[in-house]
Amino acid sequence: MNLLLIIGGIGDNCTFTSAISKLNEPVCVMTEWPDIFNNHPNVAAIYKGSLFRPLAGNNESFYKSFNKIIVCDSINNEKHLKTNSHLCEIAHDFLEVPYDKNETEYYFSEREKIKAEKFIAKHNNLVLLQYFSTTHYPNHKIVKSIYPTQAQQVVNFLKNDFNCSVLEVSEKPNLSGTVNSDYSANPLIPYRDILCLLQYSKFFISIDSCLNHFSSNKFNQKKGIVFWGSTNVGKYGYNHNFNYISELPYAMYFNGDKIEKAILELMK
Repeated sequence: MNLLLIIGGIGDNCTFTSAISKLNEPVCVMTEWPDIFNNHPNVAAIYKGSLFRPLAGNNESFYKSFNKIIVCDSINNEKHLKTNSHLCEIAHDFLEVPYDKNETEYYFSEREKIKAEKFIAKHNNLVLLQYFSTTHYPNHKIVKSIYPTQAQQVVNFLKNDFNCSVLEVSEKPNLSGTVNSDYSANPLIPYRDILCLLQYSKFFISIDSCLNHFSSNKFNQKKGIVFWGSTNVGKYGYNHNFNYISELPYAMYFNGDKIEKAILELMK
């Protein structure tokens, strides 16, 4: 059996889920984000680790047990650096399977579905909001995050005009009026739960981060609003969403009227 050693963040891993389904036989996966591949019918085993954080113990013996090891790095490769190819296309190239569209695949247990349904039942018109990214480096012209003041305006608009419940997707939720405290005593909600909740939500509002990739689920595509700064929507985005590119270079600024118009469309 082969081992896929997938490098990168949550989104990078998401783009391999569809490609793996097209393989003729199951594979094992090693990644820093193992929960992305839970219940995947073509993944025989999942290991948490990477080239930079290997498994404890006899690594040489572990790696020798596989027929082939495929190191998958969607970002640091020639095609990504030289072309406008989407990450999903690059993932298919690594696995040498036919590429047709930009989509991902997620598989949920009954327990996960029931947990999400119970939360949705308590919160009317649930909207997931992600406005901050840990890969936001203005000094290096990598700009992803929205200003908290504009994010708070979005929360207020959703609550006051549409009676929506807003769940902030963040390691440290700090917007007022969200329902994060209702989810659990721990404000840090596991990303696997967020992934499942999105399937049952009204819609989502996000930056170029995990919700953007979660929304492209082949089995339940979720339309939302995605804000783009310095990153390339052609490489990382999905056409089913409202994709808004910042009106200022290397700063996240968006026309409030456009945002409200998109929200009105999604609420229909």
